[in-house]
Amino acid sequence: QQQTGGFFLRKSLTGGTDTSWGAGYAITDRTNPASELVIFRERLFVGSEWGLYAPTVEAMMGRSFQVDYITPSFAAQRNANNTIGMHTWNDWLFTPMAGSLFRYDPEARERNFLEMGLGTLSDNLSEVQGTCTAMAGYKTWTLFACFYNAAEDASYLMRWGKWKMIGADRVFIPGWHGALYKFSGVQIDAMIVTEVPGGNPRLYLADDDGNIHYFILPRYSTAWRSDANCTFNTTNPGQVYLPSIHFGLPHEVKSNLGLACK
Repeated sequence: QQQTGGFFLRKSLTGGTDTSWGAGYAITDRTNPASELVIFRERLFVGSEWGLYAPTVEAMMGRSFQVDYITPSFAAQRNANNTIGMHTWNDWLFTPMAGSLFRYDPEARERNFLEMGLGTLSDNLSEVQGTCTAMAGYKTWTLFACFYNAAEDASYLMRWGKWKMIGADRVFIPGWHGALYKFSGVQIDAMIVTEVPGGNPRLYLADDDGNIHYFILPRYSTAWRSDANCTFNTTNPGQVYLPSIHFGLPHEVKSNLGLACK
């Protein structure tokens, strides 16, 4: 809640539509607008233009009030879109920051705030670039994310992470897959996975023109082809992009060379 002096956190005491509120605790000052709230590993995180803040456990229990600044190194990289759309999935908190995307793992021994946006793909010279504008996790299987490229005025649906059997172990392998779909002329602002219609779960996406899009997801397996309700898009043309495969000649443009896939 914005008040004189800054942005304050208040706790509902009764709930309902006519609730009563407890005392306000200052999170940020007025020059640092707070825009997002998310619960991650039983702790409340507040997103602002300067980054992530989190009240201590003692503060949430009303014993004392103290706020930890999780990302002080980003104070000099202020951005109005910082932390907007941050999302929790599996063991991470995914946070858009400084025009990129980061994942936060408080239990990591080193580099617990790791950059993972498309800008980290050094060989990516395609149009699939931009800032993350929305995310949605699907079970423990994968994370969907949309990136908006202002130069192309298009959004790209990506998928991050997959599971693979290595010997007798099922191992999660991080990494981007896609683009699965291109939304021309719009920015995707919200995403959610739900099973409300019944049957197969669906990934819903809302764009800045007020349109709702959805994709049918596999119900029982990460293998899409195992579910007859998941069909291939045969209307729009696809493109295979392999930026890291240069056949030993990275300086030669490959746009006019053929590639056989068998």
